Amino acid sequence: MRIGRIDLRARVQAQKMNYFYSLEFISLVAIAILVFWNISLRNSAERRKDHQRRKSAEQKLKESEEKFRTLFEMAPMLLNSFEQSESGACLLWNKECEKVFGYSLEELNAAPDAMALFYPDEKIRAQVLESFDSDDSPVFKEWRPMTKHSKQLITMWANVRLPNGELISVGYDVTQQRKSESIVIKKTKQLHEAQKKLSELNASLEQRVNVEVEKNRQQQKMMIQQSRHAQMGEILSMIAHQWRHPLNNLSLIIQDAVLQYKLDKLDDEAVSKFNVNSSKQIKQMSNTITGFKDFFK
Repeated sequence: MRIGRIDLRARVQAQKMNYFYSLEFISLVAIAILVFWNISLRNSAERRKDHQRRKSAEQKLKESEEKFRTLFEMAPMLLNSFEQSESGACLLWNKECEKVFGYSLEELNAAPDAMALFYPDEKIRAQVLESFDSDDSPVFKEWRPMTKHSKQLITMWANVRLPNGELISVGYDVTQQRKSESIVIKKTKQLHEAQKKLSELNASLEQRVNVEVEKNRQQQKMMIQQSRHAQMGEILSMIAHQWRHPLNNLSLIIQDAVLQYKLDKLDDEAVSKFNVNSSKQIKQMSNTITGFKDFFK
């Protein structure tokens, strides 16, 4: 009986232990489930946040891509990109390129060699392709490609290497600008030539004017000299006219004196009269000279 009680007590004790272990196990399982559920909820929330962030980032990336694509397509500059291979396929070709050159992207990629459309000369085409491999910093260089309608343009191009290795060519058309510059240079040259001709004409005209002025001066000098000679002649004529009467009188006085001398009648009274009369005539002639001399003064 004692043994049976001991066995019963042992079984009860064992059952209590089993019940305790069962509760402990159940508690551990419940805790594990709660922890797992909590972790799952947290991971699920993180995944939702990551999904939202990824979705937001994708949306922003899409919007940014649309903006840059629109900017690329509608930019008022020549923007393109060609594949760096033997095929040379065109990867990017914006609206400005299509407008300026006349080719669409499909037409370029349908051609065996797109570059040959723009640069028929093989040497020039080789120089263009060589510029694609240059590692220099972007510098605008002049190139003269052909359009779809066989019109040669004057363009400036710079190659920009992107971080992923792709090459973007940026350019602008300066054909009209160069034509305007050429016209300005031509007009400036014509203006300089006209100014030179005008200067030469002015110099020639000045020389001719100086020659004519000198000729007129000489003619005036000659005319003045002739006028002086004429005036001298007139004055001499007037002096001769004024002297003619006294000379005649003096001649008569001398003749009278000679006649009286021959008739032996030339006495002191006659000589004195001769002296007075001749002196009077000579004085009259002297007064005439003095009068003309004062007139000249």
